[in-house]
Amino acid sequence: MNVATALARVATAGAVLVDLHVTRGEAALYLGLEPRFTIIEALDNLHKLDDAFFRSLVVRAPSHLDLLAAPADGAGASRLDAGRVRTLLEFTSKHFDYTIVDVPRTDPGALEALEGMKTIVVVTTQELPSVRSAAIVANRLRQRYGRERVTVVMNRVDDASDIRLADVEQVLGARVTHTFPSDYRVTMDALNRGRPVVLDNHSQLSASFERFARSLAGLKVEKPQQQSSAGWLGRLTGRK
Repeated sequence: MNVATALARVATAGAVLVDLHVTRGEAALYLGLEPRFTIIEALDNLHKLDDAFFRSLVVRAPSHLDLLAAPADGAGASRLDAGRVRTLLEFTSKHFDYTIVDVPRTDPGALEALEGMKTIVVVTTQELPSVRSAAIVANRLRQRYGRERVTVVMNRVDDASDIRLADVEQVLGARVTHTFPSDYRVTMDALNRGRPVVLDNHSQLSASFERFARSLAGLKVEKPQQQSSAGWLGRLTGRK
């Protein structure tokens, strides 16, 4: 949600977030939106899919991000058909600068429809079940789509955790390309207000989302500012 919002702000032809969690989608809730239609209508009417019809299905956030929402209650939802999802994503890739897809790990139809995606991001935390799940999914995706297209990031990083970054990378068999700091207060406030963190760019977490979004888009990424480690001696001598 935050990455999609950040990309929408730099897109000339727009950005769309596709919520594939058809059993219970929460993207609309966290964006503060109330969509009339969902991805179910899009998948059931692919024969009518054109720009005007698609625009009638999405709902636009104040950040100019378009959302193709999932049903909030899962009513009428079933296992996703990979062919239908693939057709839908091919359409969005031609009409938007950026298509961001929120994919459920447990739905084979969703995982098998990502051929057109430039980058596939697997998210983990430092909890053992999350790391194990991420390793399984990342390995499956690498086998299907190639190692170079699959990247792993780590959310809610806790420097005091018993599970270190090196431990996670050893289990994954790959480098963690990006980490996001833990900030419970900022995150909960944003979710409860339906306003993405990146729209209030005054925290390390929001800056981290911005950097990651720009790296995905191939845009210039500014390095985070580092505080001087020289302490009072550095301030006296001018060394940083």
